[in-house]
Amino acid sequence: MPDNFKILYSIGNSLVSQGRYGDAIPYYKRATELEPKNPNGWNNLGVAYAANREYDKAICALIKAVRLKGDYASAWVNLGLCYENLGYHKQAAKMISKYIENAPNDAPDIEFMNERVKELENEKDKPTLILPDSLLNIN
Repeated sequence: MPDNFKILYSIGNSLVSQGRYGDAIPYYKRATELEPKNPNGWNNLGVAYAANREYDKAICALIKAVRLKGDYASAWVNLGLCYENLGYHKQAAKMISKYIENAPNDAPDIEFMNERVKELENEKDKPTLILPDSLLNIN
């Protein structure tokens, strides 16, 4: 495996474009080891984990991405989708709200996402997720 972030990241992206998310994970993992302060590597690692239904690992990677770049809209929505898939609708709504806050004003899905937040806020959560807002620096 190469020791170059750009090469590893590109290989991961190529595998993802082929739908080979599980195969992309080791490339993104190595990329994040080489450049741990690059939020793109963490976001893509999170997406690959989520596509592989490894939501706990996806959430950890995506939290790292938003900690490194608080206005990273894509990472916020990806985090929201992970929580939604786990049945934690209120947390998903918070994450998608952060996406809306940070997405470009002309993003084509803003209206849809606003509606989705309202729906999620009204859905029943699975019990027992304890994740303080302070962990993500949101209130």
